[in-house]
Amino acid sequence: MTAHARSALFACLALLLPPLGICAQAARTDEGAARCQALATVDFTQIQDAPTQVAEVDVVAARADDPAYCRVRGYAWPQVGFELRLPLDHWNGKFFEAGCGGACGDTGWMLRVPGMPHCTSGDGAFAIDYVSYLEDWVERNHAPEKLLGAHVDRHYLEQQADVDGKPTDPWTAALALHFPLNRVPVTFTRPVFPFPTLAKYKGTGDPNDAANFRPAAPPRENAEVVQSPR
Repeated sequence: MTAHARSALFACLALLLPPLGICAQAARTDEGAARCQALATVDFTQIQDAPTQVAEVDVVAARADDPAYCRVRGYAWPQVGFELRLPLDHWNGKFFEAGCGGACGDTGWMLRVPGMPHCTSGDGAFAIDYVSYLEDWVERNHAPEKLLGAHVDRHYLEQQADVDGKPTDPWTAALALHFPLNRVPVTFTRPVFPFPTLAKYKGTGDPNDAANFRPAAPPRENAEVVQSPR
């Protein structure tokens, strides 16, 4: 997600809690709390370059010298977590952003390959060259934005044998695949994005080609809160 898209997103969220006018303090706070809770129902998944999901919204009560505020937590594509603290009243129109320079959560990824059971095989795009991606990440500091998965024909896997020449099962044969898959019958390819981002067909082009899929936020009813590793 670009800095421009991130700033636009945060500004959009902040503007949903505008100054509430001149009225009693309690009334302003109550109205601000209502606006805060309403953020949970706003759809931010169509933001260009930054499909966004609001995962948690709650009102934090005032204490000591800290006023009450609206806390919004969520994530933007590919897996940029954020937390916003928006004033319930008396907002001065200023916005302060702080982060970790993109280093938060760099210790790991979570990936889900649709249709793949345990480790490999299945109906999904299970054949992924994980080693090459890891080498590029570790040795050249180039973290991938997505992985490319392929579905290898099951009949081909059933015909393969182990190192001793004995017949083997498709699961074991899938683990033994060598990359690149130049001589292997590939049925289709799909991009695999960091969880919870999904691959969605663009609507044109060959649906068996990964190039015709884009990242998309998951449906709200299937959203989960994921804590970035520390």
